[in-house]
Amino acid sequence: MNITAANATQDLADTGLTPRQLLQTWENFDMPPGAAEKIKHVQRNADKWFLFYGNPGTGKNHVATCLLKDAVSAGKQCYCVKVLPLCLRIKSNYLQALEIIKEFSEYDFLILNEIEKYSIIRDSDRERNVLFEIIDNRYEAFKQTVFITNQTFEYIDSLYRIDGTGKNPITDRLAEMGQRVNFNWGSYRDKKAGGNQ
Repeated sequence: MNITAANATQDLADTGLTPRQLLQTWENFDMPPGAAEKIKHVQRNADKWFLFYGNPGTGKNHVATCLLKDAVSAGKQCYCVKVLPLCLRIKSNYLQALEIIKEFSEYDFLILNEIEKYSIIRDSDRERNVLFEIIDNRYEAFKQTVFITNQTFEYIDSLYRIDGTGKNPITDRLAEMGQRVNFNWGSYRDKKAGGNQ
């Protein structure tokens, strides 16, 4: 996809959203008790970097998808990608690493989903270095990025630390560019299924 087309509104089909995500809107988000203030805060700060973390089924993807759609409506070029397929793409096409870095650095708005899945292939520095280069390029260019995980903040903070420095390039940049939001309420899927019996 050519993401440099002048002033063209991007087709949502080109954003990496799944068929389920394409149906998600602010209007059909099932607001859990106690979540309203956090969601309003996200909406008021929609141009920030975010780390959405918490248990599965709490609406992290739904909220991030709504932010992406708002960004598309504002004329921005956006994409949503899961970290494991991205890292596997890097692993199988390392000679094209520069093209991959350029591609994911140029989106105005990027969702990096399931960032905990990096742990599956982190035996290689190649994938980590390319991923960090993408994140750093986006940081330097003030490109909005939303990270999503089903793990705790502490787990992500330890997973992405660089050996020898103790620093995590994701949480380090989040401290400056945005904030983390804990989706610490019950699962919508459990609610829909009637809860655990």
